[in-house]
Amino acid sequence: MQNSVVAIPLPGTAVARDGETVVPANRPALSPRVDRRGERPNRLCVIVSERVLEAAALQVAVSSLVSTVRVAAPNEIGEELWNTAAPRVLIARGPEGVSALEPWIVLLQSLPNTATLALLDGGPSELLTVLRQFDTWLPGRTPAAVVAQQVHSLLLLLERQARLTGPRRIRGVNLIVDLGREEATNSGGERIPLTPSEFRLLSVMAAQPGRVVDFGQLGVSLPGHFRDADDAYNSVKVHIGRLRQKLARWTGWDGHLVSVRGRGFLFERRLDSNGEPDEVEDDEA
Repeated sequence: MQNSVVAIPLPGTAVARDGETVVPANRPALSPRVDRRGERPNRLCVIVSERVLEAAALQVAVSSLVSTVRVAAPNEIGEELWNTAAPRVLIARGPEGVSALEPWIVLLQSLPNTATLALLDGGPSELLTVLRQFDTWLPGRTPAAVVAQQVHSLLLLLERQARLTGPRRIRGVNLIVDLGREEATNSGGERIPLTPSEFRLLSVMAAQPGRVVDFGQLGVSLPGHFRDADDAYNSVKVHIGRLRQKLARWTGWDGHLVSVRGRGFLFERRLDSNGEPDEVEDDEA
């Protein structure tokens, strides 16, 4: 009798049997979510792989779920990638892809709207230990259609988590921070041109208004490696300075981010006209 491996899939996923992919007839069609304004959410999927052909097949499979799919070689993973894009799902394919994401896994775990998926058949024990830090894992030879189903499930979990853990939109003085759409606008609907790093800093503080966020937490939100604590402290202050300037320019108020000497920063929702607390409730998606 031929030995077989039985996988227990998530609800609605395809099942591989005898080398053939079987998709349940009642599986819902994969389609991108549309928000209340009828627009497609800004979703980026990054596939880290050295194998171009396999990555291309996977790129096609997940393209209907996200707004953009980018294939990156392991040597392309670095600060430039995080500064130019805010990834929703990162897929590391093979040992090279998993190893490339390892130095960044702490940063990725700190992002509330990002999930990680590893595709790996095996490797050294050190590499297998890294797998524990990924949100989910599948064998490297998993068919692209099944991987797409797993990405679909991760996106649904991210959306559910955002709904359950807190408000999606936080209001400040002439400012709306939309965590779901990953953007900040003024009350006139004008989008404030923030970099991904700047928005991550703003969202970390806005999600807990009035509470001091220390430099350690803020530093984790920034990409890159810091030489020491002073380097991280200076990087946070530079980013916060630029963020303050943009918020003041687009909202007409410079009191959104308050410095607490020796501790960190907090997001202030108080009205600037009379000092009364903002009475507008947080919106939920």
